[in-house]
This record gives sequence, structure tokens and C-alpha cells, in this order.
Amino acid sequence: QNDVLDGLRVHKGRPGLDDVLPAAAEQGSRYRDLARPLLEQAASAGAAASGGAGTSVDLDPLLAELADAVTGPLRSRLADTFAAGAREDDDTAALTERVGAAYREWKMQRIERLAADHLFAAHALGGFAAVAPGTAMRWVVHDVDGPCPDCDDNALAGATARGEAFPTGQTHPPAHAGCHCLLVPSPG
Repeated sequence: QNDVLDGLRVHKGRPGLDDVLPAAAEQGSRYRDLARPLLEQAASAGAAASGGAGTSVDLDPLLAELADAVTGPLRSRLADTFAAGAREDDDTAALTERVGAAYREWKMQRIERLAADHLFAAHALGGFAAVAPGTAMRWVVHDVDGPCPDCDDNALAGATARGEAFPTGQTHPPAHAGCHCLLVPSPG
């Protein structure tokens, strides 16, 4: 956000989105780099909770998903902001306020949920990776947004060998956005 706002202040003439925002790939890379240590910490905690401290977890797909989930919609929202500013013939101060409002909307309404979902996913991946294939696991439901029939179906399945699909097709949580379920070893 600060880079974009600085770009607005120093740009000559009417800036467009591409004048002040890095390319989508570079923007996504920044988000991946920023999130990596936090997701690694969550995956390590998940692995340790499953008895596999030090287990290696490939977080690159999850990091790419997170970067895409932020970059695409945020760029779209900012493009709309710049278009509205052009229609209204905003000066730099008005456009700066519009851009700031777009980022505030993201921070207050979207980023916290995305971050939490991806932290829970990293924790679940760590726990899953730490357990030997074939170990009997059970799905433990944690409803955040109210009852989830899919997660309930997975829990009702009982013990399922690690790596085999639960009734809804997932081999491990999360089953959906907002899913904070866990897999735990099933007692004998």
C-alpha cells in the first residue's frame, strides 16, 4: 500500500494502475515471501502436534494459492478504484484517498479471513505430513461459521487411513474456506 501511495504522489499526470503497482507476478511474489515464515511456523506446529516435529512440508502450492487469492481480487478492486477516479476526474489527493479506502476495505473485510484460512491449512498440512501413510485418522469438526454438512460427513466416516479420501473427497482439512477442522490419530 505504501509503495502504491508513494507512486501516486510522485507520478506526473494521471496515473493508471500499472504506473503505481508492480506486475501481478511480482506483487504475488511479495505476498508469498511475506507469508512464508508464518505458514512455515504453522506447519511446524501442526507437525509437532502430530508427533512429527521437524517434518518437512511443501508449502509452495498453499503460498501460491494465498498470493493468487490476494493479488487477483485486490488488483481488480484497485483497477475499479482507478477507473472511478478517472471518471470523476480526481486529483492526486482524491485518488490517494480512494486507494487508501480500497486497501482499508481489504484489511478490514478480507485479509484476516484469508490469512486465518491459510494458517489453518498450513497447520493441517503439517499434521498430515507428520503421520505415516496408512495411519488411522479421524476428522475432528471445528465449525467456525456454523454447521458444515461436508465436515460432519467426514467426521461420521470414523477412522480413515491417512492418505485415503474421506466421504467428501478430501484427504485432510481444510474442506472449504473457513474450515478449521483437524485430523487426529484414531485410538486403536
